[in-house]
Amino acid sequence: VASGQIGFGQLANNSVQRAISLNPFDPLNWSVKGYISLNLIPLYIGFDEEAIKAYDEAIKLEPSNPYYQSQEGVVFLASASQLKEDQKVDKEKKLADAEAKFKKAIELKSDYATALYQLSVVYQMQGKTNEAIAELLKAEAAAPFDVGLIFQLGIVYYGNQKYDLAQQEFEK
Repeated sequence: VASGQIGFGQLANNSVQRAISLNPFDPLNWSVKGYISLNLIPLYIGFDEEAIKAYDEAIKLEPSNPYYQSQEGVVFLASASQLKEDQKVDKEKKLADAEAKFKKAIELKSDYATALYQLSVVYQMQGKTNEAIAELLKAEAAAPFDVGLIFQLGIVYYGNQKYDLAQQEFEK
């Protein structure tokens, strides 16, 4: 960024801070701050913590909304995916935190396809293929016309040499 120019991330962050200062009791303001921070994780150190703080505030204001729990899980997944192989313990901790958040979201809304799918991603990253497939099947049942879920389930089946099941999913 050239001297005197404001980067998009800084501009977005300034705007959401202004919205929060005007209405700190609106969970959507905190959610937007979380979302902006989540998207800046690959670019800046510490934005994972900013995102978690923002989603924590949204959860305090609207504890029955599964979206905020699920988004915190996404933050932990994004943070885990940034870690290198030599940071295995930290990665496992972040994946466990993500798993807990997705399970909390599912507890709040049992057919929340997004959280079910994201939980399957956690299990895939942990090498728990059967658990990943089980969550994908639940997600597919919750959102039977979501071609992305159907395709992902086909990919997982294919990767595990369950070619007949993969073909069935791809043909859907």
